[in-house]
Amino acid sequence: MPVVTETFALLPCSKATTTGLEGCAEHRILTLDQRINVLRHQVFTRLFDDAAKRRFIRAEVSWSKFRRSTCLSDSDVNEGGSLAPVDFANCAVRLDQQHVADLTALLASYASH
Repeated sequence: MPVVTETFALLPCSKATTTGLEGCAEHRILTLDQRINVLRHQVFTRLFDDAAKRRFIRAEVSWSKFRRSTCLSDSDVNEGGSLAPVDFANCAVRLDQQHVADLTALLASYASH
């Protein structure tokens, strides 16, 4: 089962600087990643067979690649500038929030069966 991990060194959160804004987003990312990992585990334990588990793992690995690629592209707006990492981090927060909602809905669909 894939686990969402980050490679950044966590920055302090401050709304007064671009580095601080990046840090605030990083803190949100870590919280959301933790929630994603819990939801992934909960969904995985409800899958019926090995084929379903393999498909779920493939989908989650693809989602992680999608998140990275999308956020790199989003941050190109400020490429080379101090806002680029803030753009990337804010994008990751947005996509993590969407993914939490998607996994929550998927988990609920298993509970209804």
